[in-house]
Amino acid sequence: MIRAIVSVGPPAANGTVTVTGREGYPWAAASVDIAASNAAPKTCSSGVVFMTREFTGYARLRSRYGAFLIDVLACLVLWFMGALLVGSMGFDFNRWNGIALVAAYFGLLPATALQATAGKLAFKIRIVDLDGKRLTVLRSSARFFASIPSLALLGLGFVIAAWTSRRQAAHDIIAGTLVVEVDATNPGPAPKLSWPARIAACLVVVSSAVAVYANVEIYEAILKREACIRGNAANAAMCAAR
Repeated sequence: MIRAIVSVGPPAANGTVTVTGREGYPWAAASVDIAASNAAPKTCSSGVVFMTREFTGYARLRSRYGAFLIDVLACLVLWFMGALLVGSMGFDFNRWNGIALVAAYFGLLPATALQATAGKLAFKIRIVDLDGKRLTVLRSSARFFASIPSLALLGLGFVIAAWTSRRQAAHDIIAGTLVVEVDATNPGPAPKLSWPARIAACLVVVSSAVAVYANVEIYEAILKREACIRGNAANAAMCAAR
């Protein structure tokens, strides 16, 4: 049961009201304490209600965003550990090693028994195909590669999930996948989000995409500088200038 303060309309003849919760999800079993006479029920502008949310099964946008942040952090940690390990053996950990690491993380983990990355596990959501089954390696890899242009276009491919009835991002539509909660069995249509929620989703995703771009550029600059210094000490000044 969840306690929330909401806005409600006038009660019906039988005393029931319709309440809409966060992200547009309908709520059931709502009891509202209102002052109304039997002859002329008054309009209740707000009230404290105890509600049981109707379960739709599709992962909420905030859960997917939180999972994405954890996954980015996990990839950075793995990237750093990989660079240390490879460097200790006298080899360079270049961008191709990093790309292979990210591809394995996002492209293969959803095809395992986990059906999710570390971030999605933390938020108790998983990736399935349109029939609710575990992804094949091919479909999981296709989803990852389809997510690259989704992110490259300032994350707009991810924002599409705020408009689709099954909360699918562009890469989900292309690969034929769904992101659902772990105990979802037969998800129903997701409710429409309000425009403020959609605008907020756009701002959050686009700002995150810009942050990812910035981190990639910074990391590439560090790699170039270190490679230049190790290759020829005389070029250290030129590397620093870059």
